[in-house]
Amino acid sequence: MRGVTGVYDVTPDSRPLLGRVPGVEGLYLCAGFSGMGFKISPAIGLVMSELILEGRTKAVDLTPFRPTRLRKASPIKADFEYKMIRKALIQCRQKA
Repeated sequence: MRGVTGVYDVTPDSRPLLGRVPGVEGLYLCAGFSGMGFKISPAIGLVMSELILEGRTKAVDLTPFRPTRLRKASPIKADFEYKMIRKALIQCRQKA
């Protein structure tokens, strides 16, 4: 038997936290990818480097991913959350 362990970082809305941490000069947060970070790391590296080096992003607006969104009760809500897709698939299978 073999096992692997690690930290599974995920936010309450399952979206990453990207951006400056208020109140701590020079601290930027890039966390909470819940396992998908490796797939989008080139794009994340680009926008985070823009933010850190230039003070703003050009490629993508990171505002929805700001670290303060959860404290301000502003989680990201997708049009089709995973649970909604799963429920729709189950309903389709039941009809077939």
